[in-house]
Formats: sequence, C-alpha cells, structure tokens
Amino acid sequence: MKIATPLTVAQIKRLTKDGLYALGGIPGLSLKIQKGTKTYVYRYLCASGRRRIITIGKFENISLSEACSQAFTLSQSIFKGQDPLDEKNAQKSISKPGTTFEEVTLKWIEQREKNNYYTNPREPSRILASFKRNLFPKIGQTSVNKIEAVDLYNAISSYWINNRASAKKLLTWTRQVFRFAIALKLRKNRENPASIDGDFGVLLQNTPRENKEDNHMPALPVSEIPSLFIDSDSLYSMSARAVEFSILTATRSQATRLAKWENIDLENGTWEIPVEDDKEKGPNRDRTIYLSSVAINLLKRIPRFPNQKFVFLSNRGSPFGDMALQMVLRRLHETKLEIDGVGWVDPKESKKRNKPCPITVHGTARSTFFTWARDDGLGNNRKFDKDAVDRCLLHTPRDPLKGAYDRSTLELERREIMEAWGQYCYSKLTSSQ
Repeated sequence: MKIATPLTVAQIKRLTKDGLYALGGIPGLSLKIQKGTKTYVYRYLCASGRRRIITIGKFENISLSEACSQAFTLSQSIFKGQDPLDEKNAQKSISKPGTTFEEVTLKWIEQREKNNYYTNPREPSRILASFKRNLFPKIGQTSVNKIEAVDLYNAISSYWINNRASAKKLLTWTRQVFRFAIALKLRKNRENPASIDGDFGVLLQNTPRENKEDNHMPALPVSEIPSLFIDSDSLYSMSARAVEFSILTATRSQATRLAKWENIDLENGTWEIPVEDDKEKGPNRDRTIYLSSVAINLLKRIPRFPNQKFVFLSNRGSPFGDMALQMVLRRLHETKLEIDGVGWVDPKESKKRNKPCPITVHGTARSTFFTWARDDGLGNNRKFDKDAVDRCLLHTPRDPLKGAYDRSTLELERREIMEAWGQYCYSKLTSSQ
C-alpha cells in the first residue's frame, strides 16, 4: 500500500476547498473540509470489507501529532479485529445504564477496560473483588441516586477501622464511581457522597483509630543488604531485576512496576516519576530520582524492544502486579530458610510480633535505605545531609510551609547519596565477580 507524503501543518492550513485529503504518515488519516470546517478523520475497512470513517477531532482543537497518535491507536484496534466506530456508538448507549450502585460500578469498570485505562490486566478484577467483599453486600442493590454520605459511612466504617490502607483505595474508587454516575446524570444531587470535603469526611473524623498494632513493614538489617543482592542476582528473572531497582532507587513498588523508558534519561542519570505513579499527588512536588551508576548499568542490561513502553515486563508483556515483586523476596526467603533455618527476616519486627517476619519490598527499599543513610557505625549520619536523604525518598518537606520557600533540589548531595547506596548494595556482589 502506497503511503502519501505527510503534509505539514502549514500545508494543511492552505487547504480551503471542500473535500477529503489524505494526510500521509498514518494510512487512513485524512482531513475533511466541509463548509470551511476542517476535521481530522480516520478511514478504514472493517472486517466485513465495508469502508468506514470515524471522526477524530476538529483541526483547531487538536494538534496534528495528536491526530496521528489517535489514528495509530485506531489502526491498532482494527489490527486486533475490533471496529472502533462500533465501539464508539456502543459507548453512546451508556447514557442510561442500570441505576443500582453495583450496576453502575460494573459499567464504570467496563468502560475503563474498553478505553484501555488499566495498564495491568489484572487490575479490574482486583478492584471488583474489593467492591464485592466490602460494599456490594451492603449498598450494592441501592440506587446511586438514593445513597447518601451516612449510608456509605455505615457500609465502609468497619473496614476503614480495621484495614485503613485498603479502605483508602476502595474509597478512591468509590468516589470515581459516583463521579461517573453524576456525569451520566443518575444522581439528582450532584454532591459526591464519598467526598472527604463533604458530610462523609465529617463522619470519618469521628472514626476510631485503625484497630491495629503500630507495626512497621518488615525490612532487612543494613548489614545484610549486600548479601541479599548476591541471592537476588542468582535469579534470572525480570521481577528480580525490578526488586533490585526498587531497592537501589529507594522507591515504592508501584513506581518501579510502572516505570517507563520515556521518563528515564540514562545519559543524565535521572528518572522522573509521573504523578499518576506517585503516592503523593501534589502538582509541584519534586519527583526526580537520581540514578547511581549501579542502577544505570542494571537498566542497560535489560532488553529493550521497539514500542516497549514499560521497563519491567512480565512474561505476558504487561507490567507486574502488586505481589510480583514481593514474591521474589518470598522465594529468596524460603530458599534461605531451608539452608539456615532463619531466612530473610526483620529481627526487630519478628521479636516484637513474636513470630518470623519475612522482609518486604517496601520496608527494604525505603526503611533500610533511610537507616543506612543515618547509620553512625558507617559514619553516614555525619556524611549525609538529612534533608537530602529525605528528598531521595521524595518525602514532602516537614516544615509548616512544606518547602514553599526552599526551592533547592540538593542534586549534587542526592547524587552522592544514591551512588554510595548503590555501591554498598553491590559491594559483595562486585567483590565476588
């Protein structure tokens, strides 16, 4: 198939006569001019062989590059045997879905799946399972138009008290479900009953503290980190490399699992974590991770294929799920347990809880790093600036103004800290090679 020479924006602007013009670059991407209005459209053949055309957007509203991107996405859908025009028409039919909370939630998840919102294919089932366990039995059959803040509070309060972290995630999804219902005009009252700024937030303020002991995420003692890297290096798996990268960068599991090549600059040794992959969503927050030479070399060893978006991919070609990285440490723990009868455990938490506590990715990547940076036996407490250590962890400044006046990034100090941490993690591994 011959592809027309791509037109530039300037050339498109000079087109004035009504008609349909091929823009080139992406087969099927065209410009439709009708009564002076210019619209990007995409022409294609559906599975039945019928020629169809779908509107992308008006010339003045979207850029040419965005139109090309959308056309490419449409071409990928067609390649998979889908018909984007049928899907677009089907979406119009959701204006009046079922009105119970359960029905609207199912429709909300379905629409996100259709629009490829989820990067992890297992995410929808995990979200649905949480709703089925905690909210559907109580308010699932209630109309979304009738649910008020007190109804939601009564449904989720016990879960909130006993499992605060998971309940926060469920509450975030619930707010999004009600926003979806409001957008579809299924609620006469446009107030979101799950909003923390409304009545629901007032009710939560009087909820007892989480009914749990103040336990920390089990973390590995600083002195054992180099030995852990020797064991991890013996695993020839992408998930093991992800665990190592998370520890080397002292980042949370989600940021590592969803790390994208486009956000990593190997030449300058930086990784910009996008807001959607960060726990804190502040717009002006510093999300730069300075990569040590060890972390950079690890990334350079990872195979990179054309159109590969994510750094760490499972065998299915998708990002790892929540437990994938933890399973690496679990395997290492079980292997070591058979050898020495102890395994990879946190001795302090084990003593505190009176049972063995295998280490976690979060605890080891972040708590162990912070402990190492403040270790007086290694002299790090005198060597490293505490503010710089906090910024390596992307912690929000602790002053009342949250760093409003402090615009420094402490880049040089942070690079020095991360380089020293990387060399420490690899100290036994390097000497054994």
